[in-house]
Amino acid sequence: MEKTKESIEKALNLLNIQREKKEIILKEEQEKAVVELLSGKDVLAILPTGFGKSLIYTIFALASTDLRSAKTSVLVISTAFCTFLAQTFDVLRESTA
Repeated sequence: MEKTKESIEKALNLLNIQREKKEIILKEEQEKAVVELLSGKDVLAILPTGFGKSLIYTIFALASTDLRSAKTSVLVISTAFCTFLAQTFDVLRESTA
């Protein structure tokens, strides 16, 4: 578990170096998902738009390369972003009609 936390910290540091603006801090749900993925468990994370789901798979990918003993995991991301866009366009069309 300690090695997992260290790998996550290394991945976060790498991303923080690439970003010059503000430090990236994982939310509790994000960290839990990454830790579970790195331990080889299946994870279902239902999170709202803008919560940072992409950060989960980015940190997972970076941290798993650091852990030579990491178990193989499959990560599937499902998002309703297309639905959100369609609804937004519908509202805009209605408001300009």
